[in-house]
Amino acid sequence: MVDASLYAPIHTNSAHLPDKHAMNMRLNTPKKYRVGKRQKRHMVSSLRWLWLWILTPIIIFGGYQIYERRDEFGPPVQEFIRDRVNDAQSGLATAAAPTPLPTSDPRSAHRARRRALDAGRGRNGAG
Repeated sequence: MVDASLYAPIHTNSAHLPDKHAMNMRLNTPKKYRVGKRQKRHMVSSLRWLWLWILTPIIIFGGYQIYERRDEFGPPVQEFIRDRVNDAQSGLATAAAPTPLPTSDPRSAHRARRRALDAGRGRNGAG
């Protein structure tokens, strides 16, 4: 038999809670997400943005100079890349697989099993 008290509705007694806390289940939104007056930040105010504004033109100017002088930079860079590729190819060509470990000839084990079966012995060797 199943005990009917297991399926009985659960009644909680909220008499021990004060009335003002009984229905106060509101979640507060953090201040940074609230609508209203919010202090505006200036783009240059943080050091991260300052570094961005300083480094971006330097990188762009450097890239432009390299592009303009690509005839000067091209051959040394191509030779460097060619040397690295040749080194990698020669390393792969000389890489050898490890020598295999010696193993017994599987044909001899097969012959021994066949002789045992022909002699009437089963898998476990008992006759």
